[in-house]
Amino acid sequence: MKRAPVILPLMLGTFMAALDNSIVNVSLPVMQQQFRVRIDDIQWVITAYMLAFCVFMPLTNWLKSRIGLFNLYVISISVFLAGSILSGFAPSLTFLIAARIVQALGGGALTPVALAMLSSVYGPEQRGRIMGWWGMGVVVGPALGPTLGGVITQYLGWPYIFFVNVPFGLIALVLSFAHLKEIGRRSGLPGRFDLLGYSYFTIAVIALQYGIARIEKTGLHSPQTYGTFAVAIAFLALFVRKETQVRGPVLDLSLFKYPVFVAGILVTAIRSVALFGGLFLLPFLLQNLMGYSELQTGLLLLPASVVLAGLMPLAGSWSDRHGPRNITIAGLVLIALASAILAFLDRGSGVFLVIAAMVLRGAGLGFLFSPVSAAVLNGVQPRQVTTASSYYSLFMQLGGSIGISILAAVHQHIVGAQPGRPDLLHRALETGFLLSAGLILLAIWPAGSLALSNRT
Repeated sequence: MKRAPVILPLMLGTFMAALDNSIVNVSLPVMQQQFRVRIDDIQWVITAYMLAFCVFMPLTNWLKSRIGLFNLYVISISVFLAGSILSGFAPSLTFLIAARIVQALGGGALTPVALAMLSSVYGPEQRGRIMGWWGMGVVVGPALGPTLGGVITQYLGWPYIFFVNVPFGLIALVLSFAHLKEIGRRSGLPGRFDLLGYSYFTIAVIALQYGIARIEKTGLHSPQTYGTFAVAIAFLALFVRKETQVRGPVLDLSLFKYPVFVAGILVTAIRSVALFGGLFLLPFLLQNLMGYSELQTGLLLLPASVVLAGLMPLAGSWSDRHGPRNITIAGLVLIALASAILAFLDRGSGVFLVIAAMVLRGAGLGFLFSPVSAAVLNGVQPRQVTTASSYYSLFMQLGGSIGISILAAVHQHIVGAQPGRPDLLHRALETGFLLSAGLILLAIWPAGSLALSNRT
């Protein structure tokens, strides 16, 4: 088997999924107007995808043993493409949300399977260079997403932000059958799947997300809210108890005995609550309040992505030499500052302030991702790296979905039944971005516990 062609289909698959994560946000105001729904309803276009991603994630390791890496990869791409096509043809918001769940069932496995395939082909002495090339797909996707989404939405319409996945997916499938067949084609016998533990986990995650999303409609102190959170806590407790007793747990909880891993996961979760929530609000700020078009919104979001892509390798090298603590704290401060600037923008604000906020946001993100992810992986034993990576992705997606729900609920609570009033819209966006800034600063506490740890 030739090694060189292996990386291209794996890059394309992860690029497609990463692009989809960022391309949708710019189109949300247009979707909201077309479907004539509230902001806390349209947020489910993003939240449903992230929630389904979280629920599917624990299945990946078991499925790899069950059907093999190659089969899981091509099935994941096929399911993702099917969900993309269904999303583009969605006649209603309910149909679109269901189609996004289908997308997530395919997209959730792409990154961990691609990492496992690369690790099985390239030895330790080559992985750093190969991961760098593969990682370009993960970075370039989000970098291009907002701008590409703005262009497509303005000139073709929002359905095409989903149809754009089709050519990438088809090429990835063709190249996969040409170059990946020999990787993980034969799989060992899987262990017994912990269905009960997985069920506990799924119910806890869905109840938690549903309870947060319904706060605006039912009230924080309503019996329904208390009941939903009680269900989430009860099933989480059952999940923890089950996973500490079973031989083949769905998620290995022993990783939480490592302080650096715990600190990294806390930073990831808190950061994601603020970042994904803020990213959700940005198109509404730029389009609904400041009056920019979809294309202009995409262009204004581009500086953050460019700075992020440029700083990620430098931040990773700095973290290797000096440890992740200081650069992580610097990243958190920059993002909090960017969020504070965004909070006070209104229709009369100059474009310079928008670009300055985007540059600061991109720099902060560039300082955060590589050091925190490296700290999470380096803080555990070598045999636990794959599980640590799954936890990292899980908490990032779960934190993001919770953050979007919280900020959407806050926004809707302030705007209420008068979404056309600019003063209420400005107050809602201001509150949301200031809340994001506060949450980001809260993450400095666990970031202070990060240290250069290299168990691997």
